[in-house]
Amino acid sequence: MVHIVFVIDYKTHPGQVIRVCGSSKELGNWTEGYTMTYKDGKCIAEVDISTIPFEYKFQVYNCDGHFVEQWESCENRLFILCKQADEIVIESVWNYPDGTKITAKRAKIVKSTIKKSCSQEFADL
Repeated sequence: MVHIVFVIDYKTHPGQVIRVCGSSKELGNWTEGYTMTYKDGKCIAEVDISTIPFEYKFQVYNCDGHFVEQWESCENRLFILCKQADEIVIESVWNYPDGTKITAKRAKIVKSTIKKSCSQEFADL
């Protein structure tokens, strides 16, 4: 499972939200989608996804009437994980997949030192 942060800069009107929808169950299998929230002027969704690779697109969803107003008109975006990562940040541009920026983040591995304090005890036996 990989933690993916989707980010897109898109301004909606009252009653609208942006959703990321795709081929994985976490992205609604092309039916429901995952509703994004606004943070720092951008739409953001944080999703743990277990099915990789997957395709996805963004859509404008009307919350008042409960219907999709607009899908991105570009081809489906395809995400393939080429290296291990704990978190992937996908920064997208509406209708422009070539403008997508992907950043992989890995957790810091903390080295531990094993104390050999018991070695003296066994030497005395």
